[in-house]
Amino acid sequence: MKRLLLYVHFNKYDHISRHVFYQLEHMRPLFDKLIFISNSRLSESEVQKLRDKHLIDDFIQRENKGYDFAAWHDGMEFVGFDNLKQYDSVTVMNDTCFGPLWDMAPIYDKYESNPNVDFWGMTNHQGIKAGDIYIHEHLQSYFISFKKRLVESSVFQKFWKSVESFEDVQKVIDNYETLYTKKFMDAGFKYESILNTIPLNDKFFHSNFTIHYPHVLLDAGVPFIKVKTFDLTQHLAPYLLKEIENRTDYPVEFILSHMSDMSLPTPPYLLDRKAIEESSQTYSDTKKLLYIFTPTISTYSKTFEAI
Repeated sequence: MKRLLLYVHFNKYDHISRHVFYQLEHMRPLFDKLIFISNSRLSESEVQKLRDKHLIDDFIQRENKGYDFAAWHDGMEFVGFDNLKQYDSVTVMNDTCFGPLWDMAPIYDKYESNPNVDFWGMTNHQGIKAGDIYIHEHLQSYFISFKKRLVESSVFQKFWKSVESFEDVQKVIDNYETLYTKKFMDAGFKYESILNTIPLNDKFFHSNFTIHYPHVLLDAGVPFIKVKTFDLTQHLAPYLLKEIENRTDYPVEFILSHMSDMSLPTPPYLLDRKAIEESSQTYSDTKKLLYIFTPTISTYSKTFEAI
């Protein structure tokens, strides 16, 4: 299978976190071409680290606008919309997740061998009414893989060519994230997700499983956990870390280091993971201090001298 990956990156400190390197190292073998698209201003030395590890084929530095959909559009435009048709699949994803927790190759094999699936991803979101707005059922966009039949279609080409760089994230959500699935389904294409949340909606209060129910994702074998899960549901974070350690080989230190960098002040769930290392030096109480007090009319000075 000839596959293309368009990978979008953003880091507010303009560097590449260790979990991103890990992610690319485990995804890279699946793809004939991997394009790294950064909305951060990365230094040449940061980009060179990717090249030295042979993790990317091309790098796109872009202005931080339009969010993921505009970045993926720029990646497709870089390849050439007609040239996309030469690939058996085009995958778009971003660095907003930790993982993969498990090998991705069997997952790709499963969906690519299924003739009834035209695009697939990790999790879907039920259709819900939010005030006066109806949010359509959609495949969540942090990871989507489009198969050749869909990529070659006019509806796919028209949708991605028309993507604009909206400054308002809500416009991105309203026009792209919550609509693309419906557009493709209306054109006769079918999707599947590793975790189909639709049958579960009557059993759970929240509709966004990626944030509120990470244990359900683990049970379903979803290989990615959203970064913001650890910030938005901190009461679950200690248990989630332990479950990842127990069920997978994923190095949780990448989670700890990234969240320590990004979350200020340090969130409570990280405190029990930050133990002070034992020192080889022993404590001594044999030192004596001489305290000298020299008063003046308006000031005084204190001097401590070790004896």
